[in-house]
Amino acid sequence: MNLPDEVIEIITELELAGFSAYIVGGCVRDMIMKRTPNDWDITTSALPADIKKIFERTYDTGIAHGTVTVILNKEHYEVTTYRIEKEYVNFRRPNGVEFAENIAQDLSRRDFTMNAIAYHPHKGFVDPYGGRKDIENKIIRAVGDAKIRFNEDALRILRAVRFAAQLNFEIAEETKTAFIDKRELLKYISKERIRDEFNKICLSENLFFILNIYKWDILSYISGEIKKLFDNLETEQKLVQLLEVMAAMPVNLISRYTALLYPLNDSDAVKQILKELKFDNQTIKNVALAIEYYIYETNFKIDAVEMKKLLRICEVDNVRNILLIKKNKASTIEEIEYIEKLFLLIDHILEQKECYKIKDLAITGNDIIKQNIASGKEIGKKLEQALEFILCFPHKNTNIELINYLMKL
Repeated sequence: MNLPDEVIEIITELELAGFSAYIVGGCVRDMIMKRTPNDWDITTSALPADIKKIFERTYDTGIAHGTVTVILNKEHYEVTTYRIEKEYVNFRRPNGVEFAENIAQDLSRRDFTMNAIAYHPHKGFVDPYGGRKDIENKIIRAVGDAKIRFNEDALRILRAVRFAAQLNFEIAEETKTAFIDKRELLKYISKERIRDEFNKICLSENLFFILNIYKWDILSYISGEIKKLFDNLETEQKLVQLLEVMAAMPVNLISRYTALLYPLNDSDAVKQILKELKFDNQTIKNVALAIEYYIYETNFKIDAVEMKKLLRICEVDNVRNILLIKKNKASTIEEIEYIEKLFLLIDHILEQKECYKIKDLAITGNDIIKQNIASGKEIGKKLEQALEFILCFPHKNTNIELINYLMKL
C-alpha cells in the first residue's frame, strides 16, 4: 500500500522518539478499496506535548481530544493520541476523552468495523473486528455491541446508511436491527448534522437507500414533511419512480432536492422544509424557484422569447432542472423530443450570448439620463421596455439601436 512520503516520515519520527504510530480510519478503508484517500489520519501513543516537541511545525487542532496538526512540505496531517471516550452525553458527544495505552483500545471506540482498522507500513494491519473481511464482503457492521454504538452517538444511524449508499454496501442485519430500535434518539441530534448526512445520501449513486430510510421509519426524524410527501405517494412504485427521477439529475444539492420535492407543487412548503433543515438562503431560493415554475407544461409551446423570460426569472440551471424532471417523467417520444429542443434552445441562447437580463443590455440608466429619455423611477421602466425589445430582436442589442428605439416610444 502506497503512503505519502510525509506520512511515512511522521510515523518514522514518532517511532525514533520511542512511540508507536499507525494510519487509521477512513484512509485505511479507502486504500483497501483502492480509492484515493481525501486525507491521512495518524494515531500514536505519543501525547500532544510529545508530538509538538518532535516536529518543528505544528498547530493545535483539537488539543482537548489529543489532535495536533503536523506540517511537512506544506502538507497538513492530523496526528492524534490513542484515546478512548468517556461517557457520552445527549446521545452525540463524549463528555471527554482519556488517552489510551495502545492501538487496540483506540480502535474499540470507533463506529464501524471498516473504520476500525489501523495500518503500519512495515507491521501491516491491526484489524481486531474483521473490518477487512467486511469491506471485502461489502458489509457495514458496528464495532462490538451495535446498540451501545448507536446509543453513544445516534448520528451513527444515518452515517451507517450514508456509508452504505456511498460505497454500495449492505448493512449487517444486527446493525440494522439495532439502529431501527434506537432511531428515536435521532430527535436529540441537531438538524444541521442530520441534513449533512442526508445530503450525502442524496448525492450518492444509491438513492434507493432513501426508500429504506422511509421503510425503517427513520425519514420522519430527518423531515416530517418529506415523510408526509412519501406517505401521499401511497405506492412503492410511485416512490421508486420519484427516486429514479432524482437519480437522473446532476449531482448537486439544488438539482437533487428539486427532484425530491417537486411533487409538492408548493414553493412555500418547499421553503419551509429547507429552512427546517437549515439550508442556506441561496439553495432555498433556487429549489423553490424551480418548483414554482415547474407548472410550465411540456405541451406549452415555449418560443425563444418565452424561454429567455423564463431564464431571467429562474436562472439557467433551474430551468434545466425543470426540463430534466419533465423529460424523465415524459410518457411519449413527442414529449421527449420537444424537451430536447428546449435544451437546444437554451444552448443556442447562451452560445449566441443573447441578452435576457437588464444588466446585459447595451445601455444603462446613465445612457437614458444623458439622452434625456427619462429620469427617476421612469428609468427602470425604460430599461424594461428595452429588454422586451431585445428579447424579440437580440441582434439589435447595441447602444445606438436601443437609444433610437426608446426615443421613438
